[in-house]
Amino acid sequence: MCYPSPFSSIQDVRGLLSDESIINESAPSTFREYNTEQMLQVQSPGGNHKVLITKQGEVGHGEYLDPRGNKVISFDHLRQV
Repeated sequence: MCYPSPFSSIQDVRGLLSDESIINESAPSTFREYNTEQMLQVQSPGGNHKVLITKQGEVGHGEYLDPRGNKVISFDHLRQV
């Protein structure tokens, strides 16, 4: 079961803050931290299975292991794709 994120998009956060520079500085690391702590499930690039976005599976900046697909996938924490 996958629970919805309290911030479904960067637009949700922009609506709460008036200073754009705060978002630009803190959003990427904040979204990454939240997504990896929650072990977000995303569709694999081929679309035939799910991949967990976790700290343990992170191999580079925005890159995560897909053990079932036997590859590394890229993930954008702000756009969640």
